[in-house]
Amino acid sequence: MVELYEKIKDCCELELTRRDHQLVKNVKQLIPDIMEFTNMILEPSNFDCDTDMYDTLKAHHMGIIQDLMDGMDNQDEVLVMDSLYGGLLEFISLFLEESE
Repeated sequence: MVELYEKIKDCCELELTRRDHQLVKNVKQLIPDIMEFTNMILEPSNFDCDTDMYDTLKAHHMGIIQDLMDGMDNQDEVLVMDSLYGGLLEFISLFLEESE
């Protein structure tokens, strides 16, 4: 999870630094890692919480993923950046804080 966090953060920071409009292309390389994380989220046995809490967690994550996919499909770099930086990184950080 730390590795995925760092990859996403680096991808976002690279785009913010260079502004070369390669974000969508660069994110495509992260899709397998993002999907692996998503598969972990979609497995309820990975969480020690009640059903309502898990459903809320899953819905929040899937909303982020939907925004990310919409941004990718539409080449909308602002939505992709928001989905990654303001969505997925914050979501992953919840798990990183918990594991410390």
